[in-house]
Amino acid sequence: MSSKKREDKPRAAEIVTREYTINLHKRVHGTGFKKRAPKALKEIRKFAEKVMSTKDVRIDTKLNKEVWKCGVKNVPRRIRVR
Repeated sequence: MSSKKREDKPRAAEIVTREYTINLHKRVHGTGFKKRAPKALKEIRKFAEKVMSTKDVRIDTKLNKEVWKCGVKNVPRRIRVR
């Protein structure tokens, strides 16, 4: 048996958590009332793709409900995402 100590391997995919505040007001400005919430979700997805540099972005149900809580046309001005 060898007397080497077993070393911990570095984790390749280490989970990193960042918090961002997304200004939805400037991203949905000028959009028709019935398209504001869907446009906001598309913009959140686009922001996450740009920041995290990946195409695999999934919107959590809590985030979806937060965007839609005031209806299709009254989207929150800013939203905090992690």
